[in-house]
Amino acid sequence: MKNNRVLKDIFFDVPKSHEIKNFLLKLFSEQDTNLYPPSFSRTHRNYYLISKDPYIIIILEPINDIQLFSKTIGKDKDIVFLKFFSWTLYDKPYLLERTIFDYRIHLQKYPRHKLILLLNTVEEYNYFKKNDIDCHFINHNSLVDPQLFKPSSVTKKYDVVYNGRLELGKRHYLLSLCKSIALISAPILKQNEEKLKYLGMLKDAIPNSKIFNFSGGINLSALQSLKYIPQLKPESISKILNLSRVGVILSYKEGACYASIEYLLSGIPMVTTKNIGGRDIFFDDRFCVRSLSNNYSVKHNIHKLIEKDIDPIIIREATLKKMKPHIDRMKNLILNIFKLYGNNNIDIEKFWKGKFINKMLKISQKFPEELKKEIK
Repeated sequence: MKNNRVLKDIFFDVPKSHEIKNFLLKLFSEQDTNLYPPSFSRTHRNYYLISKDPYIIIILEPINDIQLFSKTIGKDKDIVFLKFFSWTLYDKPYLLERTIFDYRIHLQKYPRHKLILLLNTVEEYNYFKKNDIDCHFINHNSLVDPQLFKPSSVTKKYDVVYNGRLELGKRHYLLSLCKSIALISAPILKQNEEKLKYLGMLKDAIPNSKIFNFSGGINLSALQSLKYIPQLKPESISKILNLSRVGVILSYKEGACYASIEYLLSGIPMVTTKNIGGRDIFFDDRFCVRSLSNNYSVKHNIHKLIEKDIDPIIIREATLKKMKPHIDRMKNLILNIFKLYGNNNIDIEKFWKGKFINKMLKISQKFPEELKKEIK
């Protein structure tokens, strides 16, 4: 198992490794063009209704499931969905094609409902644009609230912090040569034997790391289960980040990856491995170092950043500057939607100030009950 893991890590450090993987998989598969019903099982959804005239909904749900929103609001109403993606669309063969297929099915069923895709990478944007899909390059990380994540004057206690779910794809084991580690995890869904094996591996690899989902932090070696890991509030996460000198993201694929922008807004330099998904968009070579996917390289690059001792304010300000064009594109998009539906008097800066929330999403709203209340 260890040898397979090492080979996989080496492979995904190779240039165009994901393209090679998908090309090979395509040789043994074909595009799925079956019609699937939306999923009725999920009772909580991630979206934000920012306007009722017209209805404008920012949404993170699968395209196929957006049909449930259209059905709830009704075919005869004007709706614009601004659809973000939580994961890379280059993850599997035909995923881009399937997204376009589901997109067009939705518009056929609900011709008065616009669906605009907001993409985390230039590559995804270019692919959809050449296929005549209504889309914009607006990385979701640009909408993380900088007031929730900022530098603070506290004594650093940890060399490195990793804000990443305790699951195999995050590759925490690449920190095995590091001695002073803080961990933060999102809650783990559907604990199973494979996930428990990964926890056991980590308890051997980084036993003295501290996981801060629990009050005061506990040694990872003391964690007996992945069930009931508490969800931390952004303010608590920011405090933990500020106790650390360097942040890491060690996965080889993600979406926009909120943790990466949270490090940078908090003034924390970071080490990243080669990846796809869009987390690199706001990186700066002065304080974002790309590492090979082995524990020696990761340790070396962490210490290189510690030695540079970069002013947190420099990191934060450079990051805010890179976020601004994406925020401006989002504002212009919303402004143009209002104009399209006859509202030429909208003060977009005032509207944005009144509507802006972290990530421009309300997470896990009860569905469809909450939406029905909002559209009354």
